[in-house]
Amino acid sequence: EAETVAAEAPFPTPPEFEKPAPVVHHDKLGGGVTCRVVLICLALAVLFGYIVPIIDVKLSNTFLGAAHLPPGAIGVLLLFLLVANPLLRLCAHRFAFTRNEILTVYITCLFSCLVPGHGAENFFVPNLIGPAYFATPENKWFDFLLPHLKSWFTPAISTVNGAPVYNSEAVSAWYTGLRPDQAIPWAVWITPLLAWGALVFASYIMLGCLSVMLRAQWAEREALAFPLLKLPLEMTQDVDRPAGGSL
Repeated sequence: EAETVAAEAPFPTPPEFEKPAPVVHHDKLGGGVTCRVVLICLALAVLFGYIVPIIDVKLSNTFLGAAHLPPGAIGVLLLFLLVANPLLRLCAHRFAFTRNEILTVYITCLFSCLVPGHGAENFFVPNLIGPAYFATPENKWFDFLLPHLKSWFTPAISTVNGAPVYNSEAVSAWYTGLRPDQAIPWAVWITPLLAWGALVFASYIMLGCLSVMLRAQWAEREALAFPLLKLPLEMTQDVDRPAGGSL
């Protein structure tokens, strides 16, 4: 009898023939990229682009972007959960931001806080003029670099009658400040900023494409934790419920 039961028992399926479990998507409430979210993200990017350099460089205060958990993005997340959404629900529940919309704003704030902040593009401009400003007769940096630099490469150099000329006032003003009667010398700055800005922009596009290529491997197959998203996911898990909890 035992032999009969054993014979009737199905053989276990080898692991190599088992089908992978399907990926279940729990958020079916629409995407987070809406017109109002796009406008809000652009406005926040302009705001952070203005205040972050002031806080980081001029005031030397708490970095809004250069941190493992950026305070600027967390502050925006709290404003949406504790101020914006409760006020919008007082008018009408349909006006409140969905979970996907709030997460989209948070993710864009991670980027807009980091780019102008300490440790990111704030190193970009000083590197264009630093070698010229700190050149001395002893290190001979300027004598070595001047014949090889072009006017589009750095605002420290202008071309006059085919010969490179050092823009001492433009370089010194960056480090010591403008005089009361002195305007920003945009004529020597605009071309290098556009040239190097194109390279920086292309680098960010490359990183974005790389993240799209690696998303499925990291998120679905390897199931990485993504700690920068763990906190906002926990804080917004009740946003789309009928009760409309704030946290």
